[in-house]
Amino acid sequence: MIEAAAKWGHRLLYLLMIAAPVMGALAWYAKLGWIGDPHGLVANALMIVALGHAVLALYHHYVLKDGTLRRMIRGTSA
Repeated sequence: MIEAAAKWGHRLLYLLMIAAPVMGALAWYAKLGWIGDPHGLVANALMIVALGHAVLALYHHYVLKDGTLRRMIRGTSA
């Protein structure tokens, strides 16, 4: 279950990282003013999900001490 939550959390993070700038570009360049408010909500959701991602990475590093954060750093191994 935890692996599924991690997989879907990453998928959500990537979706928001794509959706926020695309929506912003549409609002700005295509002059679609109505998409500005949803763009702001998506951008805020991205910040919240990214913060949660960082907090969970630190939790894995300092509480669980399972080497997850260390494996993400280039050039080192667990």
